[in-house]
Amino acid sequence: METDPFQGDVRALRGEEWKGVFRRRIGNYRLLFVGDHEKKMVSVLRILLRSGKTYRQTTVP
Repeated sequence: METDPFQGDVRALRGEEWKGVFRRRIGNYRLLFVGDHEKKMVSVLRILLRSGKTYRQTTVP
């Protein structure tokens, strides 16, 4: 992710509560993050084990 955090299996999450949040799939885990292109910085919000409730049980700070 150091050179390009949006490369690989990365998708923008949908819904008002997820605006600007992306997820990266890493095996059975999901990395939720926000990318700041201007500062060239990635802020990791959560690392979650994938389940049927992964995106329902989590709120963005």
